[in-house]
Amino acid sequence: MDAVAGRLCCPRVICLVIVAAVGCGRSGPKMHQVQGTVSYQGKPLPLGLVTFVSNSYRPTSALIDANGRYELEAIPGENKIEVVANAYVNDGKPDPPTGVRIAQIQPLIPAKYNHYHTSGVVVNVEAQPMNEIDIHLK
Repeated sequence: MDAVAGRLCCPRVICLVIVAAVGCGRSGPKMHQVQGTVSYQGKPLPLGLVTFVSNSYRPTSALIDANGRYELEAIPGENKIEVVANAYVNDGKPDPPTGVRIAQIQPLIPAKYNHYHTSGVVVNVEAQPMNEIDIHLK
């Protein structure tokens, strides 16, 4: 009897897994492509992470490349922006207890830009195939 139950249970489990996987498609508002440059004091940031936070959905993020460029998908409408950009530098001084040189974090922008609540940067993503949005931090 256990063998029969096992044979009946296995196909049911497989069907359940398939249905769950098919049902796990992308849901929510339609996302639109956004690309642009992130700059600080008129110069492109050489690295970092930019995040768009809409009022109606989850945040989306992208890495900032060496030319200050980013590309992501975002929800149309108003999006608050946060940018994190830290360089890791080694001042050459060893850590006293271990003698190991430890890299120090050097922020490239003021800390207020690290969170969308304090950055003061808001952009509007249009419901169109591609948005070119440059982000200028002061």
